[in-house]
Amino acid sequence: MPDNDRKKTRKDMMLKTREEVNADYKVVSSDQDPQERRKMQSQTFSAVFQTFFRILKHTVQPKSEAVHGAFGSHPLLDPCLNGIGKFAHLIDLDFMADLMQCMRKLAGNGSFPAW
Repeated sequence: MPDNDRKKTRKDMMLKTREEVNADYKVVSSDQDPQERRKMQSQTFSAVFQTFFRILKHTVQPKSEAVHGAFGSHPLLDPCLNGIGKFAHLIDLDFMADLMQCMRKLAGNGSFPAW
C-alpha cells in the first residue's frame, strides 16, 4: 500500500475509534432524563409509603403479645410515624382516609368509630 493510503486508513480508524469512545462516554456519563428521574422518584416514594402503611397496619392488628419497650413489640413504629409525619404533605388524598383510620386505632386502641 502506498504511504498515503496507510495514513488515510489510520486516520479513518482513529476517527472511528474516537467517535465510538465519545458515544460510549456520553451514554455512561450523561444525566438521567428529567422525566425518567421524576418517574423513578415517584416509584421510590410509592414504595416507601407502601412500607410505612404495611408497618402501620401490622401494628394496629390486634394481637395478644406482651408489650416490650416504648412502642410495644413494634420497633419500626417510631421510624414509620416519623416518616409519615415528615412526608404527610405528599400523601395522596385517596390514602388519607385509610391512614386516618389506622391512626385512630393506634391512638385510641380501636375505641373510635371509623369515619
